[in-house]
Amino acid sequence: MEKSLGDDLAGLWAEMMNDGGSDNALASHQDFSSHEEHFISALLDSGIGPSSAATHHTPLSPLPAAATFLERERQRKMMYRRRMKDEAAHLQDLCTHLEARRAQLIRRRERRLQQTPEEKQAIEKWALTVQSMRDQNAAIMQFNSTLRDSIRQQILMAMSYQRTVRHALHHMNLSLANDEQKRDKIHQLLVNQRAQLDHIRVKWLGLLEGEDKCNVTFNAAQTDIAHAEIVRCRRFHATAPGVAANRIWLQLTGDTTNNAAAAPRIAQRLDTIDPSTFYTRVYMNDDVAPFGLNVVQHRHDLPDRHLIMYRTMDDNSGATDHACFDDVIKWDVVCWLEVTQEGSDTLVKEYISYTQVGHHAILPALLGCDADSDPITAKQTKLRAWMQQVVSKLYSGCKLPPLPTSSSST
Repeated sequence: MEKSLGDDLAGLWAEMMNDGGSDNALASHQDFSSHEEHFISALLDSGIGPSSAATHHTPLSPLPAAATFLERERQRKMMYRRRMKDEAAHLQDLCTHLEARRAQLIRRRERRLQQTPEEKQAIEKWALTVQSMRDQNAAIMQFNSTLRDSIRQQILMAMSYQRTVRHALHHMNLSLANDEQKRDKIHQLLVNQRAQLDHIRVKWLGLLEGEDKCNVTFNAAQTDIAHAEIVRCRRFHATAPGVAANRIWLQLTGDTTNNAAAAPRIAQRLDTIDPSTFYTRVYMNDDVAPFGLNVVQHRHDLPDRHLIMYRTMDDNSGATDHACFDDVIKWDVVCWLEVTQEGSDTLVKEYISYTQVGHHAILPALLGCDADSDPITAKQTKLRAWMQQVVSKLYSGCKLPPLPTSSSST
């Protein structure tokens, strides 16, 4: 039988003890001792040697100064034998541990070699399943984190809208928390708006189907937009007036666009005065000159027609204007929509008025048409093109997609 490492060390130790009693042992094993000391010091340097507790012995009494060479040599041999005994015991324990570890690895290798192809395939399959589940879990966690951030941003944006409006209206003495003041203000706006209806119907006389007019009036210096007037007419074939009015109302009040982050117009409902009157903050998403409007929207359903109106609510006199709504570009907007029936079709007439009430010369600077070298006609062309883009995207009952046909009013 093959000898183990522990048996070799035990035999070596017995041989050393038998030869170590005579003085000739030092000379005969001088080379061996040097090699052993080198081996043991290497073990100690690598951390495998015996611990400090295992090598602790009662120290020998120091020799007197007049001790002979043989006495000092004898004491050195005794210290060396003690150290060798402890190191041999530690090496024996280390050999036992390594042999047990080797046997364990051999048994593991044998079990692995005894696995059937089906077991190996099942293990590989489970490993792939575990990895895919880990990847899926990581992706879900990332998605949840992104979703939480998006929801948090939406909540903060909605809270910011409400906080800004309430703060501004508080300074304007038009707090929405006071129902009486709120209704009085809305009623006053509606009365003033209805007084303009007769004047607006004059502009609708002779309006042709599909007509879309946008008249832009410039200021005295002919360098900025002072007023824009839009008159439109559109026919929706085989559509009931109620269906068209409902579709336009949903579009104007933001119920179909408030969740579209990339939409040209974003509407945020601030308050519901009654089922037919809303107060809304509207943003025009423009890369060059964005702006916001605080709009009161009202709907009046009559037996023969549907009337939809909206207008800005801000008091732009300057005395009650507040920095919370200090938009770069400010407009006073008034709009009327009339939905009537003609046979089986629906005819929609629209009138919108934009009056710039903010600081002048800001819009031309944003559009890049304030350079002195540009002729006035080029500046006006840029301003007119921008205004036409705004009125086509911001609010329009005639710019909706084709409406679904219906035979009855809702």
